[in-house]
Amino acid sequence: LPDPPRHRILGAQQLFINGQWQDAKSGKTFDTVNPGTGELITKVASGGVDDINAAVEAAKNAAEAWANMNPAVRSRLMLHFADKIEQSADELATLECEDNGKPFGDAMGDVMFSAQLMRYYSGHAMNITGMSSMRENEHYYQNSYAYTRKEPVGVCGLITPWNFPILMTSLKIAPMLASGCTGVSKLPELTPLSSLRLIELWHEIEGVIPGVLNAVPGMGAEAGEALVDHRDVRKIAFTGSTAVGKRIMQRSAETMKRTTLELGGKGPLIIFGDADLPKAMGTAVHCGMVNTASSAAASTRIIVEESVYDQVVEGIAGIASQTSMGYWREQAARGPVISEQQLQKIMSYIEAGKAEGARLVTGGNRIDRPGFYVEPTIFADCTRDMKIVQEEIFGPVLSIIKFKSGDGSVEEALDIANDSPYGLKGGFFTSDRSKATSSLGNSSAVKSATIATSASVTTSPSVATKSLALAESSASTPSRTS
Repeated sequence: LPDPPRHRILGAQQLFINGQWQDAKSGKTFDTVNPGTGELITKVASGGVDDINAAVEAAKNAAEAWANMNPAVRSRLMLHFADKIEQSADELATLECEDNGKPFGDAMGDVMFSAQLMRYYSGHAMNITGMSSMRENEHYYQNSYAYTRKEPVGVCGLITPWNFPILMTSLKIAPMLASGCTGVSKLPELTPLSSLRLIELWHEIEGVIPGVLNAVPGMGAEAGEALVDHRDVRKIAFTGSTAVGKRIMQRSAETMKRTTLELGGKGPLIIFGDADLPKAMGTAVHCGMVNTASSAAASTRIIVEESVYDQVVEGIAGIASQTSMGYWREQAARGPVISEQQLQKIMSYIEAGKAEGARLVTGGNRIDRPGFYVEPTIFADCTRDMKIVQEEIFGPVLSIIKFKSGDGSVEEALDIANDSPYGLKGGFFTSDRSKATSSLGNSSAVKSATIATSASVTTSPSVATKSLALAESSASTPSRTS
């Protein structure tokens, strides 16, 4: 495994505005901590209102030149960016491991997917087209034509979460760059390091216009709100909690901003009795514990048919109990949770599960070692109204719910799956084509933006675009999204 780039994290990290590193105007900093050890990594400049104002001004000043740049040149710059990301993959991945705690293989996957996103969207830069039509009203505008033209919306505010820092930053800046927009990325205060380096890499490319992309790490209540409230910001793209997403939507309405919100999840995974059970059980643990379950796409509600329920509970518990948890250099299967605060939140959910009568099959404890580690935890005999079933935990806690076999089993499974305020991702296992069709293709089907018949977690850039609706960063009229 490569060593972390210590020369990049020994000194305090700054903001990156208008192509230059600079301190926060207030002089404030915050600590970024390695969740795998609990030790301080470095201090990071904490952007505030004045810094957001400066970053937005830089993006606004660069907007016309970037929008008017030949799309082929924008595309070429994005391809160079993809190359730079790949060339710096070890550096970016180890920064992600140190700052976020995820295993090296997972971090490297996020880095390489980020490069893939840049290549994918570089093609879109040259394919943003309008439409022309003949106006055929017999009384007005005879023999005339109308045409539409898509234009960049202008300055975008990009607010990213701590769970997939470099990937979520890339998911937002790639369509923004391709569509000729400029922006300010408000980086997560818990995991800013890899994204700071990512945005620095962009500015190392010859021909990039300073101010097109700016980075301001900081607190959501200060830097994030200032970005949302700024009148020169025309679009907000946010990934994070549902509660914060609601507030962003309300505040954005004050200045008539467009918004793209990717919020929480509590993904259902249905296992029918005719499924390939070894594969289904392994996938349930893998998809439920992905990123230590700090993922809105994690399948944390396992819905199992009665005829195989006991077998599946035992199998899932066995796999989970053998899942290694550790620091990324130990090459464990899963890493820590992000912070002491998040760990305590997870433990409170585990206690709530016990109090409400769920059966704790395995796990349920904090791991006694430096850092922030929780045992993979499996609850069985859950009911749909339990707190651990209804609320997003963002930790390695899976809830298993039983549905009856026989007549009406498909309808009951789907009813349980859809009894949730969330709808980001779902999946199912069955060998019966009719059940698969019911789960996918009628009004009572699994109501999720993405449905996986193999419960896969990774997706292609094109599917990511459809499920996250990030292409709305372009100037097109906002479309209805799942």
